[in-house]
Amino acid sequence: MQPDKRLITPSEVYTTFKKMSDSNLHLIGLSDEYTRPEWMILTVMPIPPPPVRPSIAVL
Repeated sequence: MQPDKRLITPSEVYTTFKKMSDSNLHLIGLSDEYTRPEWMILTVMPIPPPPVRPSIAVL
């Protein structure tokens, strides 16, 4: 018999990563000052402004 499986939402993962203590980060080899696990998840999609975007040539 296998245990019941459930889907984990991205927001649950983000919240769990955010709640990790500094001592737990050191156990898994991360720095609490430079590499927080929640920083590895994109929460905002950066989009460059129109003047910076590459132009598309219409034929």
